[in-house]
Amino acid sequence: MDGLVVTGISTETGKTLVASVFVRATDAWYWKPVQAGSEPLTDTQRVEHLGVAPSKLIPETYRLKNPISPHAAARLEKKKINLSKIIEFDLPGFTVIEGAGGLMTPLTDTETFLDLFKILGHPLVFVIRHYLGSINHSLLALSVMATAGLDLRFIAISGSEDPESEKVIRIFASKHWGNIRYLHFPEEESWQAEHTALYATQYRDRIREAL
Repeated sequence: MDGLVVTGISTETGKTLVASVFVRATDAWYWKPVQAGSEPLTDTQRVEHLGVAPSKLIPETYRLKNPISPHAAARLEKKKINLSKIIEFDLPGFTVIEGAGGLMTPLTDTETFLDLFKILGHPLVFVIRHYLGSINHSLLALSVMATAGLDLRFIAISGSEDPESEKVIRIFASKHWGNIRYLHFPEEESWQAEHTALYATQYRDRIREAL
């Protein structure tokens, strides 16, 4: 296994923060193959600010300016995202690969991140954040993962905890995967490199034993 994919129920759920922790905990490389939106920072730049060494950062395969769905951002720049260009990239070692948006975010008119993740075949980290409707969004995404036969290893809860919501999600996930590791990343007023280091140390053993 040379990679681990970080995906989530939607955009702005904390995928990049979680990815930075996994990179630090496993001494991995970081790669965001498709970046849509470059202001004020790309996610690769954010990961560097969160304490990941520049030498561990892999440049994006597609770096698009507009913070919208990648397929639409690419069209505005008269580009087309080619999955084979991503799939054929030779990873330098164990790499944490971050998606954009959610599992079904379109990369082209007919292909989504789900299609990419199925081909890559790496285990997944699924990042959730509690809000009104998040149970539905979480269970829908988990259903899609299960149907696609994806290898879910971790569920990361970003922000405040909600025991009742998490209970439903855990019960549903347990029907399809055994021994999922649950990690919690509390809300921080301003996430800094020291927070990444703290949680990387706290979860290092749990993460590595599941890989």
